[in-house]
Amino acid sequence: YILYLAVNDQIRSQGYGTRIINELRHLYPEDSLALDVEQPNPQAANNQQRLRRLKFYRRNGFFPTPKLFKEEKVTFQVLATNKKINQRKIDKAFEWFSWPLGWLIQ
Repeated sequence: YILYLAVNDQIRSQGYGTRIINELRHLYPEDSLALDVEQPNPQAANNQQRLRRLKFYRRNGFFPTPKLFKEEKVTFQVLATNKKINQRKIDKAFEWFSWPLGWLIQ
């Protein structure tokens, strides 16, 4: 599970994000990579940014999954490099990241 992927805005759009994803795929060839993105929402102030992120991940081999989760005012959708994901593994990842002590109870 990729918790957060960011490229410095001064060097963005130069292929670094794609290279990072390709390296992760190389390091973990047996696993489906998964991450979450803010769902597009025409009412959101950053909707264009959300659409660009989704397009970037789709272009790099990620597929939308049915897994959604809400955090305060934003709904996130999980994307994965396999069209079918192991829902139990994704749920366990979310449990691990849950605050404040999810990682301690594993």
